[in-house]
Amino acid sequence: PAAGDQPLFLFLYYMEPHFWYYPPAPYDTLYDDTYTGTLTSEVYGVGFDVVTGKIVPSARDVEHVVALYDGEISYWDAHLGQMLGYLQSNGLLDNTLIVVTADHGEAFGEHGKWVHGSALYEEEVRVPLLMRYPGRIAPGQVVTTPVQSMDLMPTILEYAGATVPADLQAVSLVPLAAGNRDVPPRDVYSELDG
Repeated sequence: PAAGDQPLFLFLYYMEPHFWYYPPAPYDTLYDDTYTGTLTSEVYGVGFDVVTGKIVPSARDVEHVVALYDGEISYWDAHLGQMLGYLQSNGLLDNTLIVVTADHGEAFGEHGKWVHGSALYEEEVRVPLLMRYPGRIAPGQVVTTPVQSMDLMPTILEYAGATVPADLQAVSLVPLAAGNRDVPPRDVYSELDG
């Protein structure tokens, strides 16, 4: 079928950025090409030895691990660019809702915590949420109202013209994305199963 003839739902899941922080070249040295220490991707692994205190990283080690993480972000960003280029070249980009988000952040020693799943501090619970939908979402706007990941389901359903179940605790973000900043305040919730 020609572009736009049929509905399309595409879910892309990338593991990066995620431990192991092992970005491929040239992303492995993109943000730190002078490190000579011993806390390599292989040694850091899933961070268990740092979490348990078996390895106590120096400030320079932490800087390097963060650089590897940033390399993984850039590696992912390059692939996102390829996907957007594909959609553009096939006439799909301007009639497509793009949503980019993550399930968690990472801790790099802040508050004495490492990796993720160990605390509910901002570095672990605040994640990116980027949405693009030409003609429906104005470009360049920033929304500071706290939202929750579960809000994506009713948001995507509403943009798709599908019925949004009435009994959800989640709310559609369409009004916020349309510029309505007069939404009723609500509590947002995070939980840690320790």
